[in-house]
Amino acid sequence: MKRIYLFFMFVFINASLLASSLIAMGIPGGGKGAPPGAPGGASGGCASMQKMMFPLLIIMVIWYLLLIRPQQKKEKNKQKMITELKKGDKVLTIGGLYGQVVMVKDNRIVIKVSEKTNLEVSKTAISGKVD
Repeated sequence: MKRIYLFFMFVFINASLLASSLIAMGIPGGGKGAPPGAPGGASGGCASMQKMMFPLLIIMVIWYLLLIRPQQKKEKNKQKMITELKKGDKVLTIGGLYGQVVMVKDNRIVIKVSEKTNLEVSKTAISGKVD
């Protein structure tokens, strides 16, 4: 959810920058056409807008490839690791506790942290396996 929010925030900011640059270039209405008697006519504004959209698209593709896609892969690997947890695996929680899996339930895991201490934690609280 956070990734989607960041992506749309990035798109909104870039769209705002595009609109403000079109206004700064003197294209009224954000490129809806040039006023009568203006040099270049409407085709000049459209060509300029197309030139500005290309770098924006490149930035969005780079943003996806460098930030969003690796995060999706990392999340997928973590979900796979959590679903493959079994009794006897040593794990680390996000709180920094090391333990050994005693029992796996639907959305919870019981870990043994010391001789007489078992903790029941959510599966999302598992940071990773420990070798």
